[in-house]
Amino acid sequence: MSYYILPKKHIKIEINPTLSTGPPVKLKPVISQSIVSYLSETETNLSNLSPIEYSIEFIRKIANPYEFIFSKVPGSKFSVSKLKPFSNTFYVIYELFSTFNLLESMTNRNITAIHYAANSAASIECLSMFREDKNDINYSLELTNNFATNGLRPNSADFLYFEINSGTSIGSDIDTSSDYIIELIVVVCNILSYQNSQGICIIKVDTLFYKPVLDILFILTSLYDKVSIIKPNTSDINNNDRYLVCKHFNHNSSQNNSSKMTESFVNLLNEVINNKYFIHSLIKSELPYYFLNKVEDSNIIIAHQQIEFMDQIISLVKHKNRMDKIESLKKTNIQKCIQWCEKFKIPNNKFAEKVNIFLPIVIYDEHHLLDDDAFIKLNDDTDTDTDIAIENKKDANILTDLVLVDSNDEACIHSMM
Repeated sequence: MSYYILPKKHIKIEINPTLSTGPPVKLKPVISQSIVSYLSETETNLSNLSPIEYSIEFIRKIANPYEFIFSKVPGSKFSVSKLKPFSNTFYVIYELFSTFNLLESMTNRNITAIHYAANSAASIECLSMFREDKNDINYSLELTNNFATNGLRPNSADFLYFEINSGTSIGSDIDTSSDYIIELIVVVCNILSYQNSQGICIIKVDTLFYKPVLDILFILTSLYDKVSIIKPNTSDINNNDRYLVCKHFNHNSSQNNSSKMTESFVNLLNEVINNKYFIHSLIKSELPYYFLNKVEDSNIIIAHQQIEFMDQIISLVKHKNRMDKIESLKKTNIQKCIQWCEKFKIPNNKFAEKVNIFLPIVIYDEHHLLDDDAFIKLNDDTDTDTDIAIENKKDANILTDLVLVDSNDEACIHSMM
């Protein structure tokens, strides 16, 4: 996992949008054009694969390196992590808090946090775990353009968390792109209205290829001391999701201009929504070359991971010995999940290999992967703490089991292996 710190510009930014009416023209990327082409081509190749005994979605889960932190391991009733959060977002926020040490400046006081997200329960849960001895105030709100009517005190939020729901996937249509841009503008309006001085903000975004999106990103660099782009390990590698981590809001330096900027954005939102305009840009001038290079660097790394991931799925589907490959990949990714949990001090289950040459290979039933009632025991004399769950047995030569072991027995397991 790597992150990219964007250059900061101490300049006054004037909002001067370029709008259009009539039949919309699909936005063209202003950076990373080759990446968009490669991603689109690879996605097409993936969608054209012939069906096999497993769905592509099932293989995606197996191939996702950190999937089993929160999903049940195939052949087991357990995930690697022992925690049971509301959603995977918990682990993403946990990773961001730990990596950037975001809450360090707030350890000696209670804070106010606002969560604009479908997964706000998970982000609140994570924040509460980090600050279990504090009496923080958490608000869970819907991200709408009526942000000024929610009754919150201006500039009162120490922490803001946003999830943009209508992202621009590589093949998205123009309406989806427009929704994405509008939501980003609403995010900036909420930041200007509610973020307090030196506050922090996390924004889950999608692609960073298009001019109005890059304009908003550039505006954020003028509002915060530090803005970073990161793709956490626990974020689904198959998706375009990435996160903007914004530290230390410059309220004092921006307050003279923030009211004017907020007013400009509110007027723009009303104009776009009422007249069904399409936004081509928010800042007429060209963005700094160094800024664009930094964003492009992040796009290259994230897209490279996506393309490798999709190529791996294609290779697995086409491989003659894909059963062995899938099993090997599963074991590798389980170990990655265990290492991640240990790095971030998350209590975790340990899985050890046990070979039984008398049993057939496991064929996982993807439709019952998460259904506890679908599992059966292999042997009556198996210890209850190490029961192995398998499904839909078919003929083969060997079965490699995964045994859930207690962490206290780990040394014994290693000596046995």
